[in-house]
Amino acid sequence: MGLTVTQWGLLLDLLGVLFLFYFGLPSDIKSINGPGLAIGLENENDADLIKAHNRKIKVGAYTGLFLIFGGFCLQFLGSC
Repeated sequence: MGLTVTQWGLLLDLLGVLFLFYFGLPSDIKSINGPGLAIGLENENDADLIKAHNRKIKVGAYTGLFLIFGGFCLQFLGSC
């Protein structure tokens, strides 16, 4: 018994919500010389770690948003 298009959409929505729950919405709270909060850094390694962390959160957050949008589209197609 296979899944319908609407059920695939619901699964994508659920996965997208889990991504957003884990990563949060895309934001630059920790930043180096940019928008957001200013924090004191001791060395360049801290700056590289924060940039890598921001990049990971941004990718995860946008992936979650994309999954939710894709799931909505599948649900809409399945209802037609």
